[in-house]
Amino acid sequence: MNLDITFCVFHVGDTKGYVSAHVASLRRFYPNARIVFLTDEISCIPLGVDESFRFSFPSRSLMVSRIFAYQQFKSSGPTFYLDCDLFPVSVMPLAILEKFNSKNILCRRYFSKDAIFNHSFAGNDYSIYKGMTLDQVFPILACFTYSESNVIWREVMSIISGLNDSFHAWYGDQEALKKWAINNSSSNNMAFVSEQVVACLPEFDFTGSYFVHFKGESRKILLPSFLSEYRL
Repeated sequence: MNLDITFCVFHVGDTKGYVSAHVASLRRFYPNARIVFLTDEISCIPLGVDESFRFSFPSRSLMVSRIFAYQQFKSSGPTFYLDCDLFPVSVMPLAILEKFNSKNILCRRYFSKDAIFNHSFAGNDYSIYKGMTLDQVFPILACFTYSESNVIWREVMSIISGLNDSFHAWYGDQEALKKWAINNSSSNNMAFVSEQVVACLPEFDFTGSYFVHFKGESRKILLPSFLSEYRL
């Protein structure tokens, strides 16, 4: 992919380890891309980024802070918004974006669709979704989003700000993106790409995937061997 693209990365806290490796992996697979790092006023900036922006966040919630940073960042072209535990394994061709022909591409859940959602996760109350599956509750994942402007994030920020405290603690980004997708379901400016393609979990075959997603502490244990194999 040789077009002018930006990778936008948000992280607060220690940038050693997988965050720095994430930036290095993006640089290896996309040497001409612009890598932008968004963070708070005190976290370290990892080596390898082209630009960094610091923010004073209006909320202690990382869910809200990330969306706030995304909407404050004035993207001027095609931008991928990625979680720091997403690692590329092959270069995404321009034809993928042309195929979708959309200004916004969201990540559609593929794995564990039929698992029952834990409606009391981390002691929070999500009882409105009691007995529902993960795919019914959160069909859209926030780990990978593509957009040609930050308009989507201004709208998502408005949505997440109106959610209750439980969603500010966890899942707020997924809940807000789901509501945004519902609100824009009749628009031709939205498309979906499978989690298997852009955020494949490492315990599955990721042949044909463009990124592998080491989400959760248990999967990050697998990272050293992965980074060694891909010489990252």
